[in-house]
Amino acid sequence: KELTQVFGSTKKSTSATRFFISSIELHQSEFALLDLRTDPITEGFDYTRLEFKEVTANADKFSFVGSKLGLDIKLLSGIEGNSGLKIQDLKTNLTYDPKYLELANLNLKTDKSQIKNYLRMDITGPKGYSDFLHQVKLTARMEETKIHLADLRIFAPMLPEIETEIYLSGEVA
Repeated sequence: KELTQVFGSTKKSTSATRFFISSIELHQSEFALLDLRTDPITEGFDYTRLEFKEVTANADKFSFVGSKLGLDIKLLSGIEGNSGLKIQDLKTNLTYDPKYLELANLNLKTDKSQIKNYLRMDITGPKGYSDFLHQVKLTARMEETKIHLADLRIFAPMLPEIETEIYLSGEVA
């Protein structure tokens, strides 16, 4: 909506707004995504207050078509400041729509975990990502995925304080 206000016309159109950037590079950048309409999440990962630091990225095929954002991330690394989650390397074909977030051809590495293949988060209720555990349906197709419980506890703090790894292959919905 904001891009339409800046770049759009006052004339009504029957086609969706379209915006493209062929290539993006970031070096030692910062990025914040804040939803100030909601209260901060005090236990677990706060999806409403994301603050990334030390971001280095290389991506192409950035597009906005209507309300859908697409981006092919070739390399992304950085730290989510509120949780301390360090992303060593992220490669994916990202699609964001107000109703879902999809990470296809995914390869995500943290200090202790590596998630491969496919992840999709569909919003199922009005609170959406601000009530992640109850109003987001997670679909994952994993290949040779290693998840360390310390990384998983960032998103689900009720997990036990056990230092172990889980190896997964298959589909979870």
